[in-house]
Amino acid sequence: MNIINNSLFEKKTFKNEEIKLAFRDFKLSKNKPLIIEISGSPNSGKTSAIHAIEKIVKQQGIKVKIIYEAATKCRLKDKLSIDFNIWTANLTINSILEALNNSYDMIICERGFFDCLCWLEFHTKNSNIPFNSIEEIYNFYKSKKWFENIDFIYVMTCSPEASIKREYLDGLTEVSGTIVNKKVLSIIDESILATIEKNKEDLKNIYMLDTTFLDQISINRTIVSSILSELQKTIAS
Repeated sequence: MNIINNSLFEKKTFKNEEIKLAFRDFKLSKNKPLIIEISGSPNSGKTSAIHAIEKIVKQQGIKVKIIYEAATKCRLKDKLSIDFNIWTANLTINSILEALNNSYDMIICERGFFDCLCWLEFHTKNSNIPFNSIEEIYNFYKSKKWFENIDFIYVMTCSPEASIKREYLDGLTEVSGTIVNKKVLSIIDESILATIEKNKEDLKNIYMLDTTFLDQISINRTIVSSILSELQKTIAS
């Protein structure tokens, strides 16, 4: 796991031609688009960061596909059931396979395979489902078939308090959601760390950013700068 220090990117700049060449060289050398998963805690700034990435790369003529969080399309009512997790993971697989059969330069997946493993870890800790059953599902989604195409996994986290503050506009309402409440958010954060630890030997391309004390502009700048920097490193190596 690589911890992102946002201060390293506060004044980082990239020339337009650098960005274009980086994507061109990556696709030529790998014969595939750059694929990034962005996962993590609720309200950590993931979707806004994805929009920022999309805007920057499109300005350079990069053809990008965004695969948005599958949970927003799922009609299963119980968001904390393992069936919900399986439904969203399978839709993600379908979306990535379709995207790979098109001529994109970049694919960004909001909550993908890593997120699926985190939720299965969640269920291991907080459900009555037999461990062996969860492990079988876990091994399927962890298979090389899915993860070998993911170049970078960005895990964005924030404290439960920050997530709740952002969700309910700093106490504007007193509503407590199924997911966005202190108990569930704490378990989600524990599950993220447990998933990283469990897979540290296999998934070395994880980049983690704690956004608790960052505003959205700083979050966007850090994520975009980190992705472009890691892309350049990959080409140079």
